[in-house]
Amino acid sequence: MGPLYKFNEWEFANAASDDEELPTADGRKRKHINENRTKFRSAINEVRDSINNNNNNNNSGSSSGRIRNIEMLTLSSDNSGLPVRKYFDWTIGSVQDSTHSAIILYGDVVNEVESSNRARDEELIDFFQNAPIAMHWLNSDGTVLWANQTELNVLGYTPEEYIGKPIMQFCPDEQELVLEIFKQLGSGNAIADVPVRFRTKDGKLVHLLIDSNVAYNKDGSFGHTRCFIRDDTARKIRDARSKLLLEETERVSVCEVV
Repeated sequence: MGPLYKFNEWEFANAASDDEELPTADGRKRKHINENRTKFRSAINEVRDSINNNNNNNNSGSSSGRIRNIEMLTLSSDNSGLPVRKYFDWTIGSVQDSTHSAIILYGDVVNEVESSNRARDEELIDFFQNAPIAMHWLNSDGTVLWANQTELNVLGYTPEEYIGKPIMQFCPDEQELVLEIFKQLGSGNAIADVPVRFRTKDGKLVHLLIDSNVAYNKDGSFGHTRCFIRDDTARKIRDARSKLLLEETERVSVCEVV
């Protein structure tokens, strides 16, 4: 990271940023663990664990990790020595032989333009991940390429359990309908307000409405679907109530006639 940058604490991971004392509702203060420090320590621990595993198995080799946008307190590059905060991308690696091992850290300073671009990208990512509507992409085979956090929350899956799996696996009660949807999308048509029953991780049946169209590649081939999913439970309840009310009205009418 260069000779002009020094850290405010001797323990390297702590330099990622200090814990902050934040006021609570009763006026007291509590320690707030900064996310940067947690990410930094986790990355170092992963490399350290890899070293330990290699040592236990009498192996030699190397491992590495990378974390981005770590804010750190440094000293300014001029002669004033004033503390300033900079963002760094860190590569954390290890070097081992039969008798020695070491962790090596290399930091790149993130310039202001790149930092601004990343902040904009993170804001956009947060918008899609935590939107009030569930979203996913599927390839032409029906494999989940991406799903936002809202959809994962609705169905109760982790990204590892959901992304990369066939969408049919999560709506097993609707196989014919899903095939028909893909037929429509593959023909260049969009779909809107199509009710589909999904199964959550714990087996619960949820009623959802799907709007979808296709994003095509530059060569005109199928790229991925763009699916927007809304909860259909309220409509199903209204329909069920209306049906019961209609049946009750017809029953009363028959009794009056008799």
